[in-house]
Amino acid sequence: MTTETRPEVAALLAGAVRRTLGETIAAVEDLGSEELHAVVHPQANTVGWVAWHVFRTADVIGARIRDESELWVRRGLAEAWDLPPEGNGSGQSTAEAQALRLPAAEALARYGRELRDELAEAAGALDEAGLTRRVPAFGGREFTASDALQTFVVLHTVRHQGEINVTRAPIAGGARGGPA
Repeated sequence: MTTETRPEVAALLAGAVRRTLGETIAAVEDLGSEELHAVVHPQANTVGWVAWHVFRTADVIGARIRDESELWVRRGLAEAWDLPPEGNGSGQSTAEAQALRLPAAEALARYGRELRDELAEAAGALDEAGLTRRVPAFGGREFTASDALQTFVVLHTVRHQGEINVTRAPIAGGARGGPA
């Protein structure tokens, strides 16, 4: 990567973070509690759980890239929402994920918006050293910051957005997404 391409790469990552997390925010912000926690199939996660999982995963990666605590921790959301203080839901059984009760969709979307804005700004400000710096991800693996953003924020969110769209279709009149 040359110095001339660094601003382009950082801008592309920032835009991708903003758009993909925006899709998840838009898909949950208008749901009622019943819709947020609806179980549409015995093996399906709820829309609320998927959005929470996406936001928590992005928050963990963002904190590691920025070398600061997670928004989750700084805002005291685990205590406020009576949820686990650590983790992102990975490894939970389907039954555990379905049983997780989240706050109102508005509060979940607010967390997503604040996270999206903070993470997009951080991604856009990365210089060459920041983009190529190795950061811990999940499972003891390390990635460059740019690869961690691509893999655990952008691609992870896109994959789960499909799950949200399929799950949301029977409960809220169809898939919804778009910039939030």
